Amino acid sequence: MSANTRKFIASSDLFGGYEIDIDLNYCDSLDDIVNTFYDSLYNLLSYHNLHSLVNLVKQCKFHIHSFTYEEIVVSDKHKLFYICDHC
Repeated sequence: MSANTRKFIASSDLFGGYEIDIDLNYCDSLDDIVNTFYDSLYNLLSYHNLHSLVNLVKQCKFHIHSFTYEEIVVSDKHKLFYICDHC
């Protein structure tokens, strides 16, 4: 695991608790982090043929509103960050 990896967890009625470690070396913005999170969740649901959940995740607008990208990058690597949605 990279020193620039942070844990992101869904704060969501439907997808709450889904978590992923994201290497910030591959992200340049909050949008990159959110897109990486979304792609991971979408691919997991698709892989397991959870078509109804795939359709629901497509409607979600995931976002990070408590931190800037810079705050996440310089944070302690054990800090947890939440990604919220509006489905």
